[in-house]
Amino acid sequence: MPPVLTVTAVRGTVVVDFREAILTSAQIRINATVFVGTVYLVVPDGIRVQMSGRAMLGGVRATGRNAAGTAAVMTDPDEPVLDVRALVVGGKLVVRTPPKRRRRFRFFARD
Repeated sequence: MPPVLTVTAVRGTVVVDFREAILTSAQIRINATVFVGTVYLVVPDGIRVQMSGRAMLGGVRATGRNAAGTAAVMTDPDEPVLDVRALVVGGKLVVRTPPKRRRRFRFFARD
């Protein structure tokens, strides 16, 4: 993963999945530009997200445990940080944490 990543969506959808990314530095900057499109950033637990930028006729939304509002206090100084800088015009930028897998219990019939 480079220290600076540029993501652009023009009248389309872009999904960037960080679940299996190998981070080379403690802080990664993402420059996201969205024109009448959608950018989804899938960020796993253990990576803090900081968001800044502007949205005109669109929106920026962060959901999950590592969203900017819920993880404002840094618990681990070695925790990697994604610094998302966005310009959204007529589209949306969504940063989300994937849901945890639910364990399924199987009940076996006894003979």
